[in-house]
Amino acid sequence: MLVPSIPVSSRRAQAAERNVRLDPQGIYGTRSARRQNQLRRRRQLQNLFLWLIGLVAAGFLIWWGLQPRQTLRGASWTRQLPFRPASPPLLAPLLAGRETGADSSRASLFFTSQSGGLWRWSHSSPETRPRRADSFWKEPTRVFSTGFAPAATPLVSGKQVFWPGGDGVLRAIDSGSGVQKWRGVFGSALACTPAVAKVAGREIVAAGDDSGVVAAFDAKSGAPKWKTNLGGAVGAAMAVFEGVSATKNEASADFLVPTLAGTTSRGGLVCLDGKSGRVKWRFPGDARSQSAGGAAPLVQKNRVFWGNDEGAVVCLDARTGQKIWKNYAAPAKTPGEKKPGRYRDEQGSAATSLRGGAALSEAAGTVVFGGNDGFLHAFDLATGAARWRQNLGAAARFPAQATIFENRAMFLAAGDAPAIFLLEARTGRVERRWTTPFPVSSGMTEAGGNIYALDAGGLLQVAALK
Repeated sequence: MLVPSIPVSSRRAQAAERNVRLDPQGIYGTRSARRQNQLRRRRQLQNLFLWLIGLVAAGFLIWWGLQPRQTLRGASWTRQLPFRPASPPLLAPLLAGRETGADSSRASLFFTSQSGGLWRWSHSSPETRPRRADSFWKEPTRVFSTGFAPAATPLVSGKQVFWPGGDGVLRAIDSGSGVQKWRGVFGSALACTPAVAKVAGREIVAAGDDSGVVAAFDAKSGAPKWKTNLGGAVGAAMAVFEGVSATKNEASADFLVPTLAGTTSRGGLVCLDGKSGRVKWRFPGDARSQSAGGAAPLVQKNRVFWGNDEGAVVCLDARTGQKIWKNYAAPAKTPGEKKPGRYRDEQGSAATSLRGGAALSEAAGTVVFGGNDGFLHAFDLATGAARWRQNLGAAARFPAQATIFENRAMFLAAGDAPAIFLLEARTGRVERRWTTPFPVSSGMTEAGGNIYALDAGGLLQVAALK
């Protein structure tokens, strides 16, 4: 039986009908209307898909372009100091030095050296903002020198510098001439920045040593006023609360002293009466509770903010010591944990030590504490709720500084890392970041639109804030 043969052209037409790719242009004229509709719908879907991809890409680019970004900058200039610093730079904004005349005021920075010297840099131009040119700055001038490295940062008050010496001597030094006015002797090294308060119409200065002794002197004459033994070593710095006495309805001033654990004390925050030196209150009031901390307390109106070595952050009534709120700085996430840790007991060893001190922004309603975990922890001023935390790259050993930048509340912060951060006080977002040649390990200060940072090697790094 003979099978009729199919013409070649007919076979190609049938193959083209089955597979459109063999006849994309329909040159054989055998493409059906159904196939043409399918191809048209396919092209429409392909075009729609491509348009959607383009729109998503364009939207992402627009969103990315509108997102705020941190500005990375470098230090404006650096200068090698002829000594190794021992404390952050101290600012004396309105100081009349002998070298400039009594009728002119100049902004000065004070530095302490590890060899026991007090140095001053004075601005030689009427402009308060230094320029890059070295001629606008005089060379460092040594104001005073001892043979002992300071264990605490001095205090600049008016025209005096109160120097807590490593030899256990508190010295009052004229900031212009470097002449020692008086000295008060302690039994141990002074490891606490002094504080000055006005009591009964006169200024008194109080300081503490490693043995827990806090003593007060007349700021002008150096006459002893009182002495109190707290039983544990005094922390990094003291604070002053000026209020109204509840009993006599007169102005009063109290000294707030952070203490570490000692032979007769488990540490905490102690409030001393500025007039007599007696203990007005302690936190915690329970003698069994250990709450040692070396960070300086921060006073805002009638409240005290303080963080201790166990990671606890407290807000206290400055008049009574009663707790208003308390929270903990959560430590960084450890390997194997699904969530960042929280304060644990002594055996857990997951607490964050808050030695960096406190800084607050009332406009943003935020108080921040620097921790040894390298983070800056922020809490709500009113409730103590944790708001945000920002990684500074290394342990924060000095308090942040509140500032205003472009009419916004900001914090300037740095850890023991080669970077300075400008953070939004409300959100913690990094607005600017300055890179420095070496870690900012000796602290920083902000003055005249500039940031002055020190490293352990004696390099002064200056960055323009504006």
